[in-house]
Amino acid sequence: MSLPGGPLILPPGWLAKESASQPFSFYFYNLETGVSQWDQPVDEDAERARNAGGSATDAEVSSGDKRTSSEALGGGGGGRGGGGPPGGAGGGG
Repeated sequence: MSLPGGPLILPPGWLAKESASQPFSFYFYNLETGVSQWDQPVDEDAERARNAGGSATDAEVSSGDKRTSSEALGGGGGGRGGGGPPGGAGGGG
């Protein structure tokens, strides 16, 4: 499964999750902090490379845990909750 608009690069530790109460709406969940939010977190390394005129790929950006939307969505849960949208049962936001 992929998000509308194609693959999505997320910073390390972030997952894209589909809202249970709003199908086809996605929120973002940080496994380390438990934070959930509707706004897509920015991968600063990828953004810097993009602004420098490069076409950064996961390997070029860093050796960190970069995930595409399909990897993040298929990767399951883990961590502290995250089953609902921001402000809901899944965490703060």
